[in-house]
Amino acid sequence: MDTETDILERIQNINIGMSGDRRAPHKPLLLIWAIARCLRDEQRLVPYEVVDEALSGLLRTFGPHGRPLNTHYPFWRLHHDGIWELDRPELVRTTNSGDPLKEDLREYSISGGLTISAHEFFQNNPLSARYIAEWLVAEHFPSSIFVKVFEAVSFPQSVSHTEESGYSVKWSVSRHRLCDSSFRTSVLSAYENRCAVCELAIRFQETGQPLAIEAAHVMWHVNHGPSVVENGLALCALHHLLFDTGAFTVLPDLSVQVSPELEGNGLDQALDQYDSQCLRVLPSNKFSRPNPKFLVWHAQEVYKSPQLLDSM
Repeated sequence: MDTETDILERIQNINIGMSGDRRAPHKPLLLIWAIARCLRDEQRLVPYEVVDEALSGLLRTFGPHGRPLNTHYPFWRLHHDGIWELDRPELVRTTNSGDPLKEDLREYSISGGLTISAHEFFQNNPLSARYIAEWLVAEHFPSSIFVKVFEAVSFPQSVSHTEESGYSVKWSVSRHRLCDSSFRTSVLSAYENRCAVCELAIRFQETGQPLAIEAAHVMWHVNHGPSVVENGLALCALHHLLFDTGAFTVLPDLSVQVSPELEGNGLDQALDQYDSQCLRVLPSNKFSRPNPKFLVWHAQEVYKSPQLLDSM
């Protein structure tokens, strides 16, 4: 029987298969989705058709835009990491690279899910399960969209942090992606505590402390983006969230580019009025302005627009 240490190490050591700084959140999103199902006491092994629909939705929201979703890859490959199980894999034909034919997964209704040991561990240790899920999110997404990821997988809110757990430090915070607190100070100072997009600059008169102004990494810290001013933007809380979810990007000429896939009330006030315009606030020191290579990364890995990708 696997021990708790075995399961934790397998989660920590799953093979992500990233190429350079390109994002590959497929396995982490699938695992977080599966852990959430486990804590809701839902079926352990799930047909590929169900996984395909759920993971496709998550990847469209949180994954790189304009690339094939290929949900059958993480569904199949995850079982090599010792944390995932497939039923009747012998029925499935594979390619020379060892990947499954999607039509076989569908035809034979192949199911997959957490191993029995992992499933039982998460059910018996819900707080540890949440810490591990938080660790997975922290390894692959900026903190601005943590809550959005958990909402998207319907992670049970009943699992709180009120209990003691030996995994709180190890798993709730990324081990080697801790941001330098000086990054925020340097970025906000360079932008004079104003949002680069909308110029929001609210503060209390007595303290002078800025409110709702945050330092955003252009190239995400979890993808090796450095904590330097030229990889930062001072953004209000709203525009930080919109930037990190790909609702808009900033082109190398420092103009705002709004995703054509957006719709809804308030869009004009929140974003459309800034579309194709230069950032309203920029550091006076040109060397502190966003570096084009980081802006290109954001446009390719985060921004939601296939048209822009084709031109870059």
